[in-house]
Amino acid sequence: MRKLVCICLFIIITLSVMAGINASAEDYVSASDKIFAVSKGGDSSEYDAYSKEAIESCIALDFDAVSVDISELSEEGFDAKKLQSILNIVSGRIIVILDCTEDNIDHVAEAVSSSDSYGNVYFRARDMKSADLIKWAEAENNTYKIIPTYNGNVIFSAISVYGTAVEKGYSFCEFSSKNRYGVIYSAFFTDRFAGTNALLSFTHMDLSGQRNDSLHGWESGIALGYSAVETDNEKEFAKYLSLLDESYIRLGKAVANAADTDLKPYSSASTKNFLKHLKKAEEILSSDIPSSQLEIDGCIKNLENAFNELELSDGSDDSKAITVTPMKIFWIAFALALFLSSQIYLFRKTKKA
Repeated sequence: MRKLVCICLFIIITLSVMAGINASAEDYVSASDKIFAVSKGGDSSEYDAYSKEAIESCIALDFDAVSVDISELSEEGFDAKKLQSILNIVSGRIIVILDCTEDNIDHVAEAVSSSDSYGNVYFRARDMKSADLIKWAEAENNTYKIIPTYNGNVIFSAISVYGTAVEKGYSFCEFSSKNRYGVIYSAFFTDRFAGTNALLSFTHMDLSGQRNDSLHGWESGIALGYSAVETDNEKEFAKYLSLLDESYIRLGKAVANAADTDLKPYSSASTKNFLKHLKKAEEILSSDIPSSQLEIDGCIKNLENAFNELELSDGSDDSKAITVTPMKIFWIAFALALFLSSQIYLFRKTKKA
């Protein structure tokens, strides 16, 4: 009987510990949940692009999609047989983005329509205007999933393309420019990202504003607000996502610890600063838009500094204390000057009278 009780207690304790582990794991945000990773042609660092081994490696690295440039499948033009073999490999496992041209998109669509992977296929045609690609898809009774693209530096055109993608409920919309400081990389534009993944490709420098397909380039794009990244450097990008995951976990722990802090003994001024950085950290964790590793690590540092700078209250109600700022000094001086000038004017007018 005693043995039975011990066994039952052991099982209960084990289940409780495991439940605690699972619950805590769910509390942490994963970078992979926020960033949609696209591989160009599969992992070509060790295998031939578009080969079964390259695509299998890409899937093992937890990529969300593989892009296939139709023109690269055959020197003689569209190779329906090779495309079908790729679709068979990825069927039901990973999304496929087919890079077509206006000349071959109909032939590609016809070949894909009979495939079991049809539901996982997205069509992209960078030589077509987004409006023309949308018309093409809608002409087929909206059965084709597409990725509208915009290449250029006209802010209102970029906003229009993205707005249309959001309105029509598209999952992705791609933007590209040769200009490193083009409008598609400005906060005025990227602050509008919501509801549709903004895709930035690093497979060619002319597509990413001369940003390299490496950590610094990815950090730059993600910091701007792009939530989908296309790379030809799969293994390194997978490592980068792993590092980003670690940063998110550390931020989650920092927020949890900060939220448990009893702020009653501290002055309102230092508490206000602490809560400001805590709010920023919580926004990063809850946002659908990913943050770069540099931004997350900086947020953690700011939160730690704000905690270390908490000052014990001296008992006075410093929440009502007047803080002096350069702007307040300016307006006080301006008001005094206005008051004095009006008094001098009234004095002179009265004296004349």
